[in-house]
Amino acid sequence: MSRNSQQMYFPEELWRIVRDYQIEYKKHHQIKFKDVTGLIKFHQEIKEFLLYENFWEKVEFYIGNFTYYLDQHFEKFFPEDIDRAPYEEIPLNKFYLFDNIGELLYRTNKSLLRKTLFYYPEVGNKNPEFFNYAYNFGKQKKKKSKKKLSSDIKKKCKKKGIRLTYTRNGKRIYKSEKVLRKQLANRS
Repeated sequence: MSRNSQQMYFPEELWRIVRDYQIEYKKHHQIKFKDVTGLIKFHQEIKEFLLYENFWEKVEFYIGNFTYYLDQHFEKFFPEDIDRAPYEEIPLNKFYLFDNIGELLYRTNKSLLRKTLFYYPEVGNKNPEFFNYAYNFGKQKKKKSKKKLSSDIKKKCKKKGIRLTYTRNGKRIYKSEKVLRKQLANRS
């Protein structure tokens, strides 16, 4: 039984709505998912760190040539020269805009610097040396170099008919030198 293909007619307006929906859907779902809960916790950590440390009252923050200070009462950064500064006020969650924030975090709280570089890599773009610091932490594991079998043992094993390898999980693995010497001693 064959069917004749029938074309459905949709008004142009309906096609436009469908197309716009698909474009919006694609844009929305192509955004990379970040660890949202981790980001929220990080913002709380930064807020506590900036607001409850007396150290920050004397520190100046820079965007280019413009100096900002932290007002703990309003929980915002304000410029010293309001007329010429690029921003009239900066909320706490935009702390990453400052040029010297990486240096300040490096001197005070290095774990927060690592998290800042994870969530806001633009801080590391301003100071590339912080990327090296942030991603080279923990103990560095040394790779063990495998000793190769001596050609002498290989020749002797070939003469006596002893296999150099055995299978483990479907892979061929060389026997240790100690085991091969023991097998050679038993064969003689």
